[in-house]
Amino acid sequence: MNNIMNKWILIMILVTLEIVGQYSLDYSITKKQILFKYAGIILYAVSGYFYYELIRQTKDLGLANILWTCGTFIGITILSITLGEEKPTVQKMVASVLMIGAVLLYSTEGVKLVRGGKN
Repeated sequence: MNNIMNKWILIMILVTLEIVGQYSLDYSITKKQILFKYAGIILYAVSGYFYYELIRQTKDLGLANILWTCGTFIGITILSITLGEEKPTVQKMVASVLMIGAVLLYSTEGVKLVRGGKN
């Protein structure tokens, strides 16, 4: 159980770092703030370490990548809608559901991870 919890914590940290990194880079471009450019670059570098740890724990590059990609996509979508930068659409909601389905269906290891089973 502890190993499963560690994976989910890594995923949450990784997704949070990437979302904040993306917003920092976007903010640096739209507001011409150079400090945010470097903050975004540093956050991406730090997220690389957590991605390494996720790969090490899952022992499956494909699974680690889909968890990272889907988590980031869903997080960015929710944040963009919440901040009012984007409007929720049926297409975005369907894409989010499909991404969650991709995590569940990717492999039996993915299903075990989501259910909390042993890898």
